[in-house]
Amino acid sequence: MAWEGIVDAAQSNKQQIVESEHLMKALLEPKDGLATQILTEAGLNNASVLQVTDNFIAQHTKVSDDSDHWLGSSLSSLLENARKFKKQMEDDLISVEHILLALSSDTRFGKQLFRDLNLSEESLKDAVQAVCGSQKVTDQYTEWIYEALEEYGWKAVWPQSGLVSRWCITHDSLFSNLTN
Repeated sequence: MAWEGIVDAAQSNKQQIVESEHLMKALLEPKDGLATQILTEAGLNNASVLQVTDNFIAQHTKVSDDSDHWLGSSLSSLLENARKFKKQMEDDLISVEHILLALSSDTRFGKQLFRDLNLSEESLKDAVQAVCGSQKVTDQYTEWIYEALEEYGWKAVWPQSGLVSRWCITHDSLFSNLTN
């Protein structure tokens, strides 16, 4: 998930200030993404969460010229809280699980979203643990590692420059999955 995906969520709704709800929408867009996996583990339906997020976004001011975008105060606070979770979890980089955990205390959108969906911070932490285990976020490919371990039970995952090559030896079989 790149900054462009978050801005796209704001821009498609003709909004200039990029806030926490736009980040949530960007996290939910990939149907098989890590955020979706975590929220599903927590008992939530991705389509329902996305609908509530879209409804919240639609309630806010639209502009006619949305060519410039600014970081909103709630998104800035959320990222700072995500940094705290990263440190608490002894990871090297901020990842999806840190952002989701930070959303649970986001006063603009996340706190109310999780309250409406009956998702406590403790349940969210349990879901993060169930999906991510004790895997540390040490590089930008960590999410692919989670996916590979979940899908294939891989024992080894090696990112290659430019092209990510995921390799695994399981039950004496060698699998390779190439992703651009």
